[in-house]
Amino acid sequence: MAESALETNSQALAPARAQDTTRISQPQSGRSLPSQTVSGETVPIIRTILEQPGVQKTLPAIVVLFGLATLAFIYSYVSAPAARPIFPDLTESDRQVAYDALLTAGNFGAYLDQNTGQLMVPENEYFDAKLFLASQNIPRSASSGGFEELLANDSMTRSRSMEAAQLKEFDERELKETIEAIYSIKSARVQIARPQQSVFVRDKEPAKASVYVEPYGGRIISPSNIQAIVHLVSSSVPFLPPENVAVISNSGMLLTAKLDENSSLQAASKQIEQKQSMEADYRNRIEQIMSRFVGFDKVRSEVDIALNFTQVETTYEDFDKEGTGGLTRSEIVNIDEQESVSGDSGPPAGTFVQAPELTDESEGENSKQLSSSTTKNYELDREIRYVKSQIGVIDRLTVSVAFDRNEFLRTNGSPLADGSMPTELTGQQLSNLESLIKSAIGFDEIRGDVVTLVPMVFFQPELEEPEPETFWDAAEGWFNDPTIRYLLQMTIASILVILALFALVRPALKFYMTGAGSRASSVGSGISGELSPQEVALLRQGDAGALQDIKTKLMPKRSSIPEDMLDTANTYDEKIALMKMISADDPGRVANLVKRMLNA
Repeated sequence: MAESALETNSQALAPARAQDTTRISQPQSGRSLPSQTVSGETVPIIRTILEQPGVQKTLPAIVVLFGLATLAFIYSYVSAPAARPIFPDLTESDRQVAYDALLTAGNFGAYLDQNTGQLMVPENEYFDAKLFLASQNIPRSASSGGFEELLANDSMTRSRSMEAAQLKEFDERELKETIEAIYSIKSARVQIARPQQSVFVRDKEPAKASVYVEPYGGRIISPSNIQAIVHLVSSSVPFLPPENVAVISNSGMLLTAKLDENSSLQAASKQIEQKQSMEADYRNRIEQIMSRFVGFDKVRSEVDIALNFTQVETTYEDFDKEGTGGLTRSEIVNIDEQESVSGDSGPPAGTFVQAPELTDESEGENSKQLSSSTTKNYELDREIRYVKSQIGVIDRLTVSVAFDRNEFLRTNGSPLADGSMPTELTGQQLSNLESLIKSAIGFDEIRGDVVTLVPMVFFQPELEEPEPETFWDAAEGWFNDPTIRYLLQMTIASILVILALFALVRPALKFYMTGAGSRASSVGSGISGELSPQEVALLRQGDAGALQDIKTKLMPKRSSIPEDMLDTANTYDEKIALMKMISADDPGRVANLVKRMLNA
């Protein structure tokens, strides 16, 4: 009965490539087909997909493509700059201001690219640096609009009032940017009140303007800056006199009020500035000389100058300056006049009068003779002189100088007889230094100048020894260095490229280069796992001794068994042996057959 069952289902046991793999128990006896236990465990879908012939052929290509994509990603990572340019379109002045601001902040790592000159910041500090520069009103030359904006927004339907408002806003924006270009002005705002002018109005109302300014921290707006701002706005707006421009500071002070104060206060302010400037010049002279002996930080000086700002104007008139006698030049003027005198007032109007004949007697009675003589004397040796004295003349000069005694003796002292160094300066040394200072400042004993020179011991603060740098501190410093970081990126990228070549590209190339040759050799020589024609003939003849050898040869590669072998197996033992081989080669198909036999 078992033989008939095997013969009936011989076609059903034809070998095929299994899609599902199951486990079956080997029979305990060679004569009967015992019951088998099917586990029902299936291989995961991913493994099933990977076992497909098409997938196995294209899998190396997929791996190669993935490796190339990985290499491209590594290249993009390495070639990407470690820093980004911040505001590439900055002007040179704004770039310098931005660079100084970032360096002052100290935590942005900004530097200038040696190739392009761009201001670079690290990638992780890019947005923080932009926000910081925006808080500092940088870039200052960035304009929010201009004449191009007016042309872009031009329209035929725009009203005249809207056009006037846009022109007013344009003027205010241009003046604002011009005022902000002043080195001490951080931000500014301009408002213009310009009345509409008309040819039918005789008394035209002048325009007015107000300017709000905010200086940088630590800077002041000088009166000259205020005057410059006032005249700038006045000259830029028609019908705007300078007295109608008001300048207000960020602290709420009216800066233009200082320009309207008494001129004497302005003169006093200028006198103080001149006094401070002269004192600073004298201090610089003294420190420049003394620093040659004790160093720049070992000398201190103070200068007080008493200036006389009294201005005297004198007019002198001298005669006979040389004492040779007065020299004069005279001018005589003679005038003779003859005046006619008559008692009649004349005939009435509208009457004809015949003139009488003139005689010598009548002429003498009706005329009057006048004569005059004038003499002017000019003094040739007269001299008039107008003298205006100089203001800011030094009345007295007081100088106090202190220097480090130990430093001077260390560099200029001579050893004593016992070989030790002196601890005090000699009178000659002090006299020489005092004479040197007097010559530098233009000492004048007549006007009462005073020079005081005192050697002292300067306080020297104890410098704390820096803590030794640890390995981690050094490593952090190296890592923060852009050059070191770039070299590390290149090294890591090179290692990843080498690993990708050996782990992905090399096996794939080896697979494609050796696959064709191995398949060609397997056809001609019958490599292990394939049945040769002689082995197939022995199997068909039923040689039981060769079955075990054939099975051993078929096992390594799970080679399929020809379908006609089932027909050539004559004895029951041969069929059982073939069934065992089929079960080992295709257990899934055998399990399905057993299920159908049990269900039948």
